[in-house]
Amino acid sequence: MNVSDILETLQIDLAPSLDASPTFNFLLFLIVAILLGRYTPNMVQLFVNRLAEENTRTAYQNLVQPVQGAFRLTGTFILISLSLIWLEEDNPKLYTLLDPFITFAVIASLAWLVSRVFRQFVRFYGIDLLRRLGREVDELLLVLETLFNVIMGFLAAVIFAQSQDFNLVGLIASLGIGGLAIAFAAQKILEQLLSTIVLYLDRPFIPGDYIRVTLSSGPNVYGRVESIGIRSTKLRTSAKSTLIVIPNSTLANLDIENVTRGKKVMVMLYLDFSQDLKEEDAALVKQVVTRSTGTLYS
Repeated sequence: MNVSDILETLQIDLAPSLDASPTFNFLLFLIVAILLGRYTPNMVQLFVNRLAEENTRTAYQNLVQPVQGAFRLTGTFILISLSLIWLEEDNPKLYTLLDPFITFAVIASLAWLVSRVFRQFVRFYGIDLLRRLGREVDELLLVLETLFNVIMGFLAAVIFAQSQDFNLVGLIASLGIGGLAIAFAAQKILEQLLSTIVLYLDRPFIPGDYIRVTLSSGPNVYGRVESIGIRSTKLRTSAKSTLIVIPNSTLANLDIENVTRGKKVMVMLYLDFSQDLKEEDAALVKQVVTRSTGTLYS
């Protein structure tokens, strides 16, 4: 066998492998994507430390450093999605099979990363702002984070549906009775959420205030506000010391009397005397009472 025969044999044997090169490239880039994804935060941090200013580096350490797990996962899925380019023309069936799952993973991980970064932003920069405004930090932060997570989840679902040419609104409308049930349940949840937002914006009371409300199912309730949650407000009654849980949607429609914010407190004083007062003595007592209470009532 001469050299030409050997070269001819090699060309014939290499032909199938050359045809499969795009799939091989996909597998190669897939492995590289998984390896590089683990070091995505380190590479970004190196870039920030060398090129960014001091304020940007501090913001990166406060916001991104604590969520490296979500950052690493998002970077891995983005690199994997880029490796699918090698399959788009060479193996369209496999590309069509993998693309929806990879796209969903990228959008979900990215939404999760944004949610975690927003949480860190509120923790580091929002607490001081809320304290300056005189707001209750714990309760309001919970409402803000929940509202932001709901918005991010809805946006992620819409973006994924649009990327797959999927009419999400048409699907909900075509569900018929099931769609009405879902819409009714969403209406209740939205009502609770909007009522909580109204209470936080209007601020008729804050935790620690003593309020009096009139419930439709019973008499007036007077007590101390324990907490304002996403769905309900907890009220500790004054006499029995029991805990009453009132839905925020109900509380937003009630007449609320805030006793703590009252400018003056009226106290009834009863003066008992051992015998009937004469006219002169009664006039003297009235003069002393008027003089003493004049400073209170200005």
